[in-house]
Amino acid sequence: MSRRIAAPLLAIALAGSAWAAAPTSAHAATPGAMGTYHPSTTARVADTQSGWGGRTGYVSSKNSVTYTVTGRNGIPSTGVSAVVVQLTAFDQHGNGAFVAYAAGTSRPAAVSFAYGGRSTQVGRVTVPVSSTGRISVAGAGAYQAHLRIDVVGWYASSSSTAAAGGLYLPSDLELTDDTRMSGARLQPGDQLEEDLEIGFGSDDPNFQAPTVVALDLNISALSPSGTGGLTAWSGTGRRPYVPSLEFGNHDSVSSSVIVPVTLVSSQSEGGGTVATYKFVVGAFGGSTDVALSIGGFYDQGRDAFGAAYRPTAPQLAVNTVTGLGITKGRLGADSARLATLPSSAIDDGTVAVNMTTAAVAPTAGTWVAQTTDLLNTRSTSIINTLAGATRSGTLTAELDSAMNSDLPQVGFYNGKGSIDVQAWTYGRFDFTDDGVVGAKSLSARQLAKRVLSQRPTMRLTHKVIRAH
Repeated sequence: MSRRIAAPLLAIALAGSAWAAAPTSAHAATPGAMGTYHPSTTARVADTQSGWGGRTGYVSSKNSVTYTVTGRNGIPSTGVSAVVVQLTAFDQHGNGAFVAYAAGTSRPAAVSFAYGGRSTQVGRVTVPVSSTGRISVAGAGAYQAHLRIDVVGWYASSSSTAAAGGLYLPSDLELTDDTRMSGARLQPGDQLEEDLEIGFGSDDPNFQAPTVVALDLNISALSPSGTGGLTAWSGTGRRPYVPSLEFGNHDSVSSSVIVPVTLVSSQSEGGGTVATYKFVVGAFGGSTDVALSIGGFYDQGRDAFGAAYRPTAPQLAVNTVTGLGITKGRLGADSARLATLPSSAIDDGTVAVNMTTAAVAPTAGTWVAQTTDLLNTRSTSIINTLAGATRSGTLTAELDSAMNSDLPQVGFYNGKGSIDVQAWTYGRFDFTDDGVVGAKSLSARQLAKRVLSQRPTMRLTHKVIRAH
């Protein structure tokens, strides 16, 4: 039965964010729903230096490695359309890239993760799996690197028999926490314990507030001292040994992760539910300031609502070198530019795309932000890099958040020097009409616009837990 969700419970929202209201309709998740997300036990699949996973040696443009990712670490043997992995490039000597794809298929002419400079770098990638549950990773570019692969979750296929996982709701990528503002720079062993409050409201007495299972989180290590990293996790149990991000001395970097959360409390208020979740970001090795932003979250339950993941053929969608999808020419300092994605990358109900964006041949140390328009050009950086170091950032990029444009657009902002911008799409998130009140009278675009304009309220606060 379809259920109506009413006005917001609380006037709580991220500063400067578009999150202002609770949804007016619900997408009913069903068991085995295709495209829902399932966090898995974070686990290492491969390390080409140590030989973990069975292969030893650098990954370059002349070779590839293949590994089985299903049937282990909490991922089922069947019913999996794609896995979410963290690719780590280390012991490299210059600019290069990795290309991840389903084993047994042709290597796509796309970049999954670009690395540059000498620091160890981590990138999140969503990779389709073969019918036998395997993925391949090949090198690209002039240089080679050792590779680590860590699996963090999976998306269900149409044949999945598992209970429904999380549906995705994007947000504008706003800066939500920054230790530079509070003077809470992290030292080795310190932890940021983050509390996220989310309000769901309904005028239906039978409404069951969805449960948030994971966040789409962007993390930046800023002005680090020493070599080290950051690990984000649910805060329950032991800290995982898999870093979410690694940094070098005085080398600011950014990374995107899907981090599970732990429910702390839930209470009824004003006809709805306010729930508090926690996650933790811990530092190791060196000291650093930390900036966090929430790109969206995954929720599940009988009255969950959101968008389901659909893999698409990887393709180059934006290129300032050739003028593909964007005005031709390098992006200068303190400037922004809109790009239009190809129609093959989206559908009418698409609200976000999985995208890898590269800052190519930067002339100065810089940061790059990706936005839904040109108004919010100083949102959280998805790439931090050094002069000459081509690097990428992976983002679930929300399209025009108000969906006012008929064109699927994203914006890019560059801080210093000049860069070329190249971006590849390899998946999308679509709203469907299952269980949505009045959906049959709406187009897919109208449905997506209705839900996006009335999303749950959120508030993020933190406390610092010092190691000493």
